Amino acid sequence: MTRWGIGVQWALGTLLYSAAVFGLQRAYLPDLDIMPIPALVALTTGIILVAAGLALYIAAIRQVRAALHQRKLVTDGVYAYVRHPIYASFTLLIVPGIAIMVRSVLGLSVPVVMYLLLRALIGKEEAHLEQQFGDEYVRYRDRANLVFPRLRRVSDEEESA
Repeated sequence: MTRWGIGVQWALGTLLYSAAVFGLQRAYLPDLDIMPIPALVALTTGIILVAAGLALYIAAIRQVRAALHQRKLVTDGVYAYVRHPIYASFTLLIVPGIAIMVRSVLGLSVPVVMYLLLRALIGKEEAHLEQQFGDEYVRYRDRANLVFPRLRRVSDEEESA
């Protein structure tokens, strides 16, 4: 497993699907090109989602980069709420924000496919993390969701009670 985990495969699958969707939409379904949302509302909503996604992405990258050098499992900060905040930032915020900004109805299918690809591929990455960190990772996996954040954190004390 590389330091990129399944990210390269996941991104490639996402890009291929996105290109196919947008190509087919432009060629055969141009009427589905624009959501029935005022342009200013779509742009504002999209910018907010993309900005939130970039903030989550940057926070996650900073945490995981520091942990890589120490060979430590990150379970605090944004990782306390979601096991894979880097994937979550794109799937839940950045890509949907872009689809809304450009008001693409079919573009909203991209995050769904991203999530399905993630579910199909993530087993390799999680098996690697379990092999590397053992029971510590298993306990963490049991208390933090894959990409949909838990609004209430489960602490180590609550988990062991």
